[in-house]
Amino acid sequence: MIRHISYVLDECLETRTPRVACLLLFHGVLFGRRPETAGNRKREKGINMYQLNTHASFDSAHFLAGYEGKCRNLHGHRWKLSVTIQKEKVEEQGQTRGMVVDFGELKDKVKEIADEFDHALIVEKDTLKTKTIEALREEDFRIIEVKFRPTAENFARYFYDRIKQDGYDVSYVEVYETPNNCAIYGE
Repeated sequence: MIRHISYVLDECLETRTPRVACLLLFHGVLFGRRPETAGNRKREKGINMYQLNTHASFDSAHFLAGYEGKCRNLHGHRWKLSVTIQKEKVEEQGQTRGMVVDFGELKDKVKEIADEFDHALIVEKDTLKTKTIEALREEDFRIIEVKFRPTAENFARYFYDRIKQDGYDVSYVEVYETPNNCAIYGE
């Protein structure tokens, strides 16, 4: 295990791996997994990756139906969505020469997706009575029904898939419910 911890530390320092990714690697080592990530598997093959990161925030309310704890009640968050994309090479020609992608376009895409959820009540489909949804809509509440339980973990996966559908090579997505707590999804 000491050898693997040393490997992870060297890997994180050498590649300037984001802090959260290093924590995940350490977590894996502590629970007996060899520290292999997409990044170091590619490195073993001699492939290096560029990574870009941008983020956006949105304010919304949600609740966790069927949860035995405070989060079963309606509450709000200032969610932070952080997206990291990757690419082996920078563009060699044109306006984006020397870039992975146009940072402005990536930033706008992430903000557009975050804005879809801003100042809304996010509800897992079929967890509220139809009459409740109708009453809230009659009062002009902005309600977004999603097909998943609205946890940070599920949002991380949802946003990962959305960004990937737009043609970006997503490394991972972080979703913060609070400044100190986030969920990460990557493949």
